Parts: sequence; structure tokens; C-alpha cells
Amino acid sequence: MDEVLREQEYRLLMATCIAGQDRGNLPFGPHNTDGVVVFANTVDDEQLIEWHAVGFPCVLLYRLPPGDLSFPCVNVENHAAVRQLTEHLIEAHGRRRIAFIHAPDYHQDDLQREAGYREALRRYGLPYDAALVLRGDYRREQASRAIEAFLARVLSDCDAVVAGDDDLALTVLGALYRAGVNVPEQVAVVGFDDQHFAASLVPPLTTVRAPTEAVGRVAARQVLHLIRGEAVERETLLPTDLVLRRSCGCAGQSLRKGLSESYHPQMLVGR
Repeated sequence: MDEVLREQEYRLLMATCIAGQDRGNLPFGPHNTDGVVVFANTVDDEQLIEWHAVGFPCVLLYRLPPGDLSFPCVNVENHAAVRQLTEHLIEAHGRRRIAFIHAPDYHQDDLQREAGYREALRRYGLPYDAALVLRGDYRREQASRAIEAFLARVLSDCDAVVAGDDDLALTVLGALYRAGVNVPEQVAVVGFDDQHFAASLVPPLTTVRAPTEAVGRVAARQVLHLIRGEAVERETLLPTDLVLRRSCGCAGQSLRKGLSESYHPQMLVGR
């Protein structure tokens, strides 16, 4: 974002906000900035409605606008990615009792990813079991304890774990190691994001590669379009790739598997 904005002689300012707690006390807004990019659910719907009413340039990242508001948003393909990731566990590795772990902060991304997980189960005639889903109702610092308690309950009836992001997958791998469970022989583990550490884990983590830098560039261009009164896309959906490694049971070198059905060239900005 900063690279794109500096080229156009704008400065990027950053602030951390918590939806519902910082309302009425946000450091940025129409009074002191030209526009804003909102990450996930850090600003509540009521604030967005107020900004929309006064025409304040606003772009949303990793969330959809509330109601029928016309804020543009930038997202990555979550649903198809996790569906295909789960289908890979089922089809390529014979997994049948697959757990799903949400991120603690429980963004819209998590809902889309769970929807993809559930669709994969339906496609293969596997029952959805709520006991195999850990909701994001715990704090990030409590993730290790929450996941260990969850796995202790389900391990006897579970042969794979789909983690909502790579940080959670790392926590799952640690919990399984301490429990004496072999990955992927006994339980396969997959994540989402393809963070820098994913390929260096033992075993290397199968995950979904999300185009994080592209999301930032697109969001910056979109907010510039709004500031200038130019037309923008209602939603920009960027494609993701499966990265198959050892943690799911795949052997050898990493393989990137493109999700062709998630590619929407007419919605990309500045490919």
C-alpha cells in the first residue's frame, strides 16, 4: 500500500482499532484524512454507515460492506480454496474425519473458509459434525490451550485438521507433537496464507498461498480512485493457490496447484 500511495504523493498512516470499543474515538476519518482502508472487522458497521453517508472514501479489506452500502472491497478466494484443500485430504489421502479450527478473531474470511470445508464434505457424502469444529471464541493468547483441549477431545475420532490460518496450523502441529501424534501419518494438518515459516516447519506445511501484497496494492489503487471520484469495482476477488507439502501426506518438493475456477480477470486491478 505504501509503495502505491507514495508514487502518488500520499502518505500511509496506520492505527490499530477494535470494533465496538473505539467507536467515536477513531484517530482517522473525514476530519483529517483523504481516505481510509479498513482491515477486516476493526471498524464496526455503524461507523461505516456514517462514513458512507458523508461520502468518505473507504475501501474494505477481507470483509464485505454491511447492507447495501457501496464501499468497494478487496478479498481473496477463500471458499473454493478451502473446499479444494479439504477435497485433496479426502481424495488424495483418504481422510474422512476432518476437523476445522477457526481463527480467534473470527472474520468473514473464516466463515467463507468453513463454508468451503462444509461443501467439500457434502460433495463426498461425509457428515458434518459440529463436534469437530472449534469456533473462534477464544483470545489469541489462549489459542494453544484452546486447541490442545479441543484436540484432546477429538483425536480419537479425527484424522485431519484444517486450520483457519498458518499460525493456528503451527499451534496444532505443536499440540500434536506434545501428544505423541505423528503428522501426517496419523493426523494430516493444513493451513491458509503460506506464511514465511510454512515451508520450514517439520513437516513442511500444506497450505493456501494468498496474494497478500497484491491485496495491499489493489486496495491502495482503489482508495485513490475513490479520492479522485473515479469508478471502482464493487468487489475485487484475488485468486489463491494450493501449496502441497508433507503435512498433508504429499511427498517431495512443494507443488503449487492453481485454483483456476477462482480466477476472475475482469475483477482484477493492475494485474
